[in-house]
Amino acid sequence: MKYNGIYLAPGIYILNEGRFKEEFVHNHPREVLFENLKRLMTVMECVHSSAFYIGGSFVTKLPVPKDVDACWIIPVDISDEELFLRFPIALYPSKVKEEYGVHLFPVSAESLAMNHNTYIDMFQINRLNEPVGIIKIEY
Repeated sequence: MKYNGIYLAPGIYILNEGRFKEEFVHNHPREVLFENLKRLMTVMECVHSSAFYIGGSFVTKLPVPKDVDACWIIPVDISDEELFLRFPIALYPSKVKEEYGVHLFPVSAESLAMNHNTYIDMFQINRLNEPVGIIKIEY
């Protein structure tokens, strides 16, 4: 991985879960956040989400990030009603944060395919308005 200071160099880095853990889980606070993220990813399989984009402090060199910022792709073939039936709290970000410690942002597959601005784009800019890298975890 390439870094600019504490931030990942700009780009989207594709990792599997194991490689992500090797790179970003190296102390107890990060382990707790990672285990919660894994639980959430397992639950999200029920809505056919096949990848998560991770940004924010968890994918920096900061020793103790406070949470995980994640985007997930809403499949085109799932309605809001079906999503709510399969994963009711997906539509309530504060409940996801409370239960999993993850700020979860939805991105529609259609928006991604049409190159519309999404949370994935937002994740690639830090608070100083500088470009930074993010991780795509495929599972």
